Amino acid sequence: MKESVTYQAILEEGAAMAQAIDKNQVRLEELKSMILRLGQRRHFGVPDVLALRMLESITDVQKAEAILERVVEAPGWTELFANLV
Repeated sequence: MKESVTYQAILEEGAAMAQAIDKNQVRLEELKSMILRLGQRRHFGVPDVLALRMLESITDVQKAEAILERVVEAPGWTELFANLV
């Protein structure tokens, strides 16, 4: 069975999916890190527990990208994550 073409194709597809998931997770963590750093540079201060929880709750790359874009407009952590809930 391990030598069958179908089995090998399934393994290759699984490996490709795992690699895509890993890349997506790395990108998401990079975006979260950038949100945190830029927020602190914008003088939002150290994020409180709620802001950190909101940041950690982001699981979608597109959502993280949208929040990152809002860093330049938001006056603070609360407003930055206001539409996340």
